[in-house]
Amino acid sequence: MPKKADSGDTTAGLLTYLFGPGDRDEHTDPHLVAAWNPALPCPARTPDRMTLSTLGQLLDAPVDALRAP
Repeated sequence: MPKKADSGDTTAGLLTYLFGPGDRDEHTDPHLVAAWNPALPCPARTPDRMTLSTLGQLLDAPVDALRAP
């Protein structure tokens, strides 16, 4: 039975965990599986083209736009 996930604070924090080694080295080959843009570079495979924080900002942009006054 999988454990219940804790709520996180930021998208960038979640991405850091998912693209990192995990708690018990269970994240062996982190990579993007799908994206809204087929040309979006994967932070794990091309860190010089896309960082985790940049990907987090891209994912958060629609939500942040809705929060704007």
